Amino acid sequence: MHFRNYDAQQILEILRGRARDGLKEWSEGMLSEIAALTTRLSNSDARVAIKTLEYVVTRSTTDLRTCFEHARRDLVVDMINDLADSTLMILWAVVNAKRNLAREIYERYRSFCMKHGERPFSYAHFSSHLSYLQSTGLVMLESTKVNRAYSHRVVPLFDASTAEQICKLRFDK
Repeated sequence: MHFRNYDAQQILEILRGRARDGLKEWSEGMLSEIAALTTRLSNSDARVAIKTLEYVVTRSTTDLRTCFEHARRDLVVDMINDLADSTLMILWAVVNAKRNLAREIYERYRSFCMKHGERPFSYAHFSSHLSYLQSTGLVMLESTKVNRAYSHRVVPLFDASTAEQICKLRFDK
């Protein structure tokens, strides 16, 4: 089943509902601008829109662009921080791979697991976790030809230092 992304009008309706439920007053123009930014720059992620609205009304800076960028960054940090250890280990391997081919990332992931006393997933289970990470918007899987066969190229869609910092906090004890 495929769910299409929200359009700007749908994001605006979500924001209006949140504003009605939680704010005494708000600017319709501000809500429209958040909806437009969200649709254009965050793949219509309603979570970014809602967090941007929260930051605009609760922080000392009311610069919408700054609040939007902070909301996008903080949402990624929250998503990575909420990952299970096993999935976080895969994400660590993605951002630390010399080449971004799935087989090589898998070998890096296996080494990381062994170093930390964890049992690594099979390659099939590892691949399903990569698909999950793609569904969250943290990575993108691209099919690419390597020699005579096709492989997946795994492209992180966030700042690699975020995953490295969270892994360091979680695994380096």
